[in-house]
Amino acid sequence: MTPANYLLLTLLVVFSIYLLYRVALAARQFLRFGGKMLVTCPETKRPAAVAVDNWRAVRTPLAASQPLQLNACSRWPERSDCAQQCLCQIEDDPEGHRVWTIASHWFEGKACAYCGHPIELGHFEHAPALMDAQKKLLQEWSSLPAEKLQDAFASSQPVCWNCFVTETFIRDHPGRTVVRPWKHSPPWAHN
Repeated sequence: MTPANYLLLTLLVVFSIYLLYRVALAARQFLRFGGKMLVTCPETKRPAAVAVDNWRAVRTPLAASQPLQLNACSRWPERSDCAQQCLCQIEDDPEGHRVWTIASHWFEGKACAYCGHPIELGHFEHAPALMDAQKKLLQEWSSLPAEKLQDAFASSQPVCWNCFVTETFIRDHPGRTVVRPWKHSPPWAHN
């Protein structure tokens, strides 16, 4: 082997190690800061849904030393020039600000308002729903804008997927007979 071949092989190994480092860095960034996050906007003191610019770790040289940046916010485009001071909330506790984590904590230990069965929130399961306590309207929690989620949790009752589908069918097809599998009627039916 000639010295040029050794040099080429060395450069190839160094480049491969660098690529592996970049892939590992990007994977770490995506796992840590991926997904929709919910923060309290420092300007309005209200919830705002944000997404971290994870591709920046891949695009920017020496990305480990680069600060986080947002690539989406529910307050944009009107306030896209903000200082992004909310990022410190995410850096301190990324898992605690993930929308999925917030929802799973809310549903944890709760039972369906219709059938009384415990609500199970899983990544591969159908999403449970929320029933507005005042209007008795049903809506999947995952279809709500993330910035409105906490308000919805404060004024709603949990509904399992099966009851959500059944009640939606009853509402959409009022003339059809539907046999409900649950043993008790919902709490508001006793009035």
